[in-house]
Amino acid sequence: IKIMEVIADFLNTHRGREKVFRLIQYTVGLSSGCVSSVRYSNGLQRLASNIGSTRTVLRLLDDVSVISSLITAVQQLQSEYTFYNMLDVTSSLTGIIFLSVEHMAYFGDLKMLPLNTKPLHILTVKGWISFLLITITQLLIRMYNRYTRYSFLLSLIQYTCDLIIAVHFLPSGFLWSNTLSVTSVGLLGIISSGIALYKCINNYMYN
Repeated sequence: IKIMEVIADFLNTHRGREKVFRLIQYTVGLSSGCVSSVRYSNGLQRLASNIGSTRTVLRLLDDVSVISSLITAVQQLQSEYTFYNMLDVTSSLTGIIFLSVEHMAYFGDLKMLPLNTKPLHILTVKGWISFLLITITQLLIRMYNRYTRYSFLLSLIQYTCDLIIAVHFLPSGFLWSNTLSVTSVGLLGIISSGIALYKCINNYMYN
């Protein structure tokens, strides 16, 4: 009963729901590439796409937390000007730009804004890649400075998987863009999402 209460409380949080939805989305995506029936494969892909849309809606609420993170990062940079803190500010700025462009693309897709959303979706992916590269660089700096911990290694695996997926969604012609199979994307997403969910649960239970 106690475990059920913890799970229920966790799923009542914004981060908890988003992380669970993410894992389900990639699991469904992987499943769509494993079934032989075209009908069920297409159905699973539509389901994964709908879950992705749900996550996009949830991210409409992320602006406040990202702006708060930027304010904290700027304060840390003012108190101690280091390359790591500068990357922290850049990461928060990238997050704000990423979310803003994604919001515009979302409302453009709904025809609520008169926009050509294809370039916006590409820009969103580029923003995601920029954020991931900055985050991976920060992790490598901390590991180089002997702050290596199990959680850092897990995070490095998580963001590397995300980076591989993000590059795949760029237009054809850049590195491995548009070359990964549905099952490959699903597997990488499950690894990344599983780590993200594990970290989120740990933070929820012990902080």
